[in-house]
Amino acid sequence: MSTPSRRTVSWQRDPRGGLLVVSLGFVIAAFVMLAVAVIAAPWFIRFDARMSLDIRSLGWPWLGEAARLLYTLGRLWPMALLTAFTATALYARGRRAEALLIVISVAAAALAGDGLRLVIGRSRPAIPYAAGAQVGPYGFPSVHALVSFVYFGCLGFISLIDGTRLHRSAGLVTLFALLAALIGLAPVYIGTQYLGDTIGGWLLGGAMTTLMLLLGATWGASSEGTSV
Repeated sequence: MSTPSRRTVSWQRDPRGGLLVVSLGFVIAAFVMLAVAVIAAPWFIRFDARMSLDIRSLGWPWLGEAARLLYTLGRLWPMALLTAFTATALYARGRRAEALLIVISVAAAALAGDGLRLVIGRSRPAIPYAAGAQVGPYGFPSVHALVSFVYFGCLGFISLIDGTRLHRSAGLVTLFALLAALIGLAPVYIGTQYLGDTIGGWLLGGAMTTLMLLLGATWGASSEGTSV
């Protein structure tokens, strides 16, 4: 009769799976509370509008063009092309699991964001986008913030497990976090979304990234359990 391997016992004692479950629960709860607040709490709606206006009032000459560039980068097709390019590069290096992870994660994020927008139905700010971009009527959660968070979150995770030196991995994770933050804030600055929409996108992105890592950890545990 086969007996569990030491790796299986070690995994069963590994707290990472439990920490991911707890983190996922907290992030989902925060997202739900924010979703309720942006549609049913007048004080929060006023606060969100005021904070968004403060961000749009920043008048640095270069900021408008930078925001529009980041806004364009965070739209669906540019992010889809980035995802396809990254997945192809990973696949070519023999990193098939990571390639599949990033494709599934980004596709699921885009679908979830568009679906939740229709369900929640929070209207966008009544401020036209200067470049005439076509946007839908609803803005919560921000798909810019959601998809960019998931994409760069996956890149950060891959860089951490890539076996590179710690300072290099930390630098890459910091860069990815900064890019995700800037892309998420770009729609707020140009007036197509509220700050609450962006925060909602980040929270949902965090939940989806955590879920993908949890599924990956569970798959890894199952694989180890088959060894004898």
